[in-house]
Amino acid sequence: MITTSTAKRVNLTNREKQVLQAIADGKSFHGAARELGMAYETVHSHTRNIYRKLKVRSRMEAIIFAYKEKVIE
Repeated sequence: MITTSTAKRVNLTNREKQVLQAIADGKSFHGAARELGMAYETVHSHTRNIYRKLKVRSRMEAIIFAYKEKVIE
């Protein structure tokens, strides 16, 4: 689940939040793309944007930040 207070602070779009949640749930980029009905390249693009906005360099850093800051649950 995505919370609004921290999500607004980090300024993620709704789709970026959905991608981040899917990745945190253990989905691969291809799995997230299938689940969210978008192309692999779109998921990859959203992920790059998420990393930039969260100021992280990896999937694991993004997930840890998101849980710690309650961006996702």
